[in-house]
Amino acid sequence: MVKAKNAASDASDIIIPVMGATGIWEKLCRLNFINKLLEHVGDERRVKVGEALSSCTVDLEDIPLEGLTNRLAHIRGRRVVLVDTPGFDDTLSTDYDILERIAKWLEASHRKGAVLGGVIYLYDMTLKRWGGTARRNMELFTKLCGQASYQKVVLVTSHWGSTSIQAGDAKEQELKNVHWYSLLEGGAKVMRLQCENEASSAGDIVRSLLRQVDERAGHRIAEEVLRIQHELVTRGKSLPETDAAKELRAQLEKMLAAQSKVVDLEAKALAGDEEARRRLQEEEEKLQLLADQVKNLRLTLGQRFAILRRRFFKF
Repeated sequence: MVKAKNAASDASDIIIPVMGATGIWEKLCRLNFINKLLEHVGDERRVKVGEALSSCTVDLEDIPLEGLTNRLAHIRGRRVVLVDTPGFDDTLSTDYDILERIAKWLEASHRKGAVLGGVIYLYDMTLKRWGGTARRNMELFTKLCGQASYQKVVLVTSHWGSTSIQAGDAKEQELKNVHWYSLLEGGAKVMRLQCENEASSAGDIVRSLLRQVDERAGHRIAEEVLRIQHELVTRGKSLPETDAAKELRAQLEKMLAAQSKVVDLEAKALAGDEEARRRLQEEEEKLQLLADQVKNLRLTLGQRFAILRRRFFKF
């Protein structure tokens, strides 16, 4: 595994979170992108895929890179830090835990003055359809970023070598016209990780973000942050008060309501069947896990009073 230095330790760092959907295949997409970029800059380090996939953690992994800003006038010599960011709906951790880890890391990096270079969201073109998990992931992603940061987002389509050009083009148009429409309207870009030379293509994608940073170097770029960073640092909100947490809470409450109905129906259908009892117990455990996450995302009475004080008394 790449031994990473804490990205938030240097105020001159330019951070670029690498995100995507959840699951082993999507994690492979992120690791492949990072390794191709390491190859592109002539760095001999590699993320060891087997070690990363067997890990029981879903922590953010930061990978510092040198040399990517050497040809840019205003940010020359500054270090770029890629941040491998776990997706939601992971089997190893709850969505609340993942959101909390992402929020803490981003908050710490902003407090120490690191500049947001942009966000890369990877999408595997071999996925059969845009399902509920992909939709929920994207809804959380947009709340995490906020509309003001959409121009810093690059939606990267990958694995073009595993699909026909015709099918890939059609799917890309669907993504642009339907699922990613609001992001693109707000200034996000779509780029392809070209299968002919993935290392060079990964470099082009990152440099497109760095050129934007260089062009805006005199425009208080330290204040150009993700929505969740602005909420936590500038506005002093607690995590449950953020737009991303509210979105996650709404999603979990819908899932909780749906699963409650399933458990209720199964309970009525039980007639001494041991296997059915076992399945019912599993469903009840899942239900309790969802309920715990929703509880964590609800504001305490003290937090509600704090909001009222800020709103009406300005302190």
